[in-house]
Amino acid sequence: MTLTYFLDKETDTPIYKQLYESLRKDILSGKLKTGAKLPSIRHFAQTLNVSVITVQNAYHQLEAEGYITSRDRSGYYVENLAGLTLLERQDAKIIHAPHHDQASEDQIIDFSPSNIDNAQFPLSIWRKCVNETLLNHETRFNHHGAKLGELPLRAAVADYVTKSRILDCTEEQVVIFEGIEHSMNILSLLFKQMGKTAIMEQPSYKVIEDIFSLHQLPIQRVPSPKGVLSLEDLQEQKNGVLYLTPSHQYPYGSFLSIQERIKIINWAQNSESYVIEDDYDGEFRYDIDPVPSLQGLSKNHVIYIGTFSKTLSPAIRVSYAILPPELMKRYQEVCSMFPSPVSVHLQLALAKFMEDGHYERHIRRMRKYYKEKQDFLIATIQEVMGDHAALHGTTAGLHLVLELKNNSRPYKQLLAAARAHGVNIYPVKDVTPNPYFILGFSGLPREKITEGIRRLHKAWIE
Repeated sequence: MTLTYFLDKETDTPIYKQLYESLRKDILSGKLKTGAKLPSIRHFAQTLNVSVITVQNAYHQLEAEGYITSRDRSGYYVENLAGLTLLERQDAKIIHAPHHDQASEDQIIDFSPSNIDNAQFPLSIWRKCVNETLLNHETRFNHHGAKLGELPLRAAVADYVTKSRILDCTEEQVVIFEGIEHSMNILSLLFKQMGKTAIMEQPSYKVIEDIFSLHQLPIQRVPSPKGVLSLEDLQEQKNGVLYLTPSHQYPYGSFLSIQERIKIINWAQNSESYVIEDDYDGEFRYDIDPVPSLQGLSKNHVIYIGTFSKTLSPAIRVSYAILPPELMKRYQEVCSMFPSPVSVHLQLALAKFMEDGHYERHIRRMRKYYKEKQDFLIATIQEVMGDHAALHGTTAGLHLVLELKNNSRPYKQLLAAARAHGVNIYPVKDVTPNPYFILGFSGLPREKITEGIRRLHKAWIE
């Protein structure tokens, strides 16, 4: 097969990313058909006049996302993407940890996945953005804020997710909220009015299920053993709203392949349903580039929600939702009485922070920083606990899952023993026979990580 693409070496987009996007587009459009063999890495590099590493990185990303597969001593082949013709865009660009009062529990080592490293917040740059906003938008603070959020922030969010998460959206689809919980409360009012059923994978983020229950939405649960959603059980659901964390499943840390994503989109289209894509920490992927969004495959059936709590600071309390165009019309009709509660000056300061490129630079820096911290946690567990522990979900995110092996004690005893040794840890309660625990690492310094793992070893193994 002879393939050639124009790769612009003058742009800021890496060459391998341009090649990846070109191949991905041709696979999605059907130009590269199922079973088609791709050129060998070396031959393709010569044809395109690029390095072997460039082609290798592009192929690696495509393989990780499920678009192609490698065969020993044969090469790379396009995967079977059955059902692709039903996609709307052929050129598609937990048990959650409670927050603890740190002042009253200084002696406790808390492996909460909700915490981040506050010392890394770019305070001086943020202060500059806030000061410039106050200086340049003085008259803006004499008026009520825009109901959907300030347009500069909505535009900055749309620009960011379009480039970094490959969404298909405009600022007109963006709504600014005060945290994920706030967005889900308001959206639940809309779902209730539309007669929708909430669909939750099990296990998942329990807070969301509690919100659905609060609004008296019917709830259906679909098994997701060890983070693998049962697509067969999903097919039985109709007229629903499916809550998913597809780029980093909570709590197990898996991600949906392109084949699984297509099946979910097809289900949504055929069952008059929506998918809520919670991309709570999708930026932090360590083995490959962040996986493109589910929304990029179907702007009409996916509600994309994101937050700045993991990437910047939970104290900012800003999140956003990107609604399908038709659903946005319904939202404005039903929820117009609930304007964005986020202060105007905070929204404008955040917009400037993003427009000036500070946010993307911060993400790149923190991705490297958290990868190093995760590597340290993994090495510490392997050294201290050895064969007594197995790790899951280590390729992305700000937490991983520890499986305690060769254990006969129930969760209640293990949690009590950990607490007695000064450690807070969070269980995943759907797994037998071995217990699984969530270990958040982003908010802990290395010395606390080491001490915490040693305490767990003493509590559970010695």
